Amino acid sequence: MSNDQRLVGRKGLRLMAGHIEVVGYQPINGTPLEDYEDFPIGRSFTWDDIDSMTDQGVLPPGIMLQGVRGQSKSCICKVCGHYNETQWIEAI
Repeated sequence: MSNDQRLVGRKGLRLMAGHIEVVGYQPINGTPLEDYEDFPIGRSFTWDDIDSMTDQGVLPPGIMLQGVRGQSKSCICKVCGHYNETQWIEAI
């Protein structure tokens, strides 16, 4: 993915940061499926939570997120990278 898609993903979620919801999964080969169970579809986070977790590298790669503010929703974004490294968010 390009840097533009990364920027759009982070920016889109931040702009819609009423809260951020888990909306799906695109499991990455090598990531145990059980890791996604801690992040059920519909679970909400603040932007600060997501920002902190991506900095720490603790989100399962391939988790799909969407910013929500009232009735408005951002594009769907995917967490990319690896555990224990800084992760990034890309618009899909």
